[in-house]
Amino acid sequence: MAPLGGDAKSLGLDIELIEHVASKLNQIFHLVSSNVVWAMVDALVTERCPMEAQFAKTFTEYAAWMASNSPHAAVLDWWRRLELTLREYAASRGLAAAARGPLEDAISQDPQLGPEIAATLRRLRRRRNAVAHEAHQLLSGDEAASYAKRAFELMGIFGKL
Repeated sequence: MAPLGGDAKSLGLDIELIEHVASKLNQIFHLVSSNVVWAMVDALVTERCPMEAQFAKTFTEYAAWMASNSPHAAVLDWWRRLELTLREYAASRGLAAAARGPLEDAISQDPQLGPEIAATLRRLRRRRNAVAHEAHQLLSGDEAASYAKRAFELMGIFGKL
């Protein structure tokens, strides 16, 4: 069984040394489970060779990471970003940002946006509300990533106005 953090060779470690340490740990602690021994060895290897933090370099990488690790948080995050964009739009038009009905009507009647954009916003808002307020909302990483992508696209549309 290989250490949990990867195989020793790829980390540039001496396999014989690792096996020797595992053997000694087993003798010292009289552990029955080799999984526990390897977990301890893995902790030593990780301490000696810490993993590098991965950072997203593109929107797609970030959205995929966020959606796969916490799909509900991704939906709430991207709605919040979109909501801030909608507030800016409302302020530029002299509308109340909190009044969703009048704001959606204004977006629907705006010749640069139209009813399709208003309907998309309505769908995103309803899905966000379900995720935020309804119990046991199932949400896949793919759906969350798609939601983030659509919200980002709408932010771009509003940003061009």
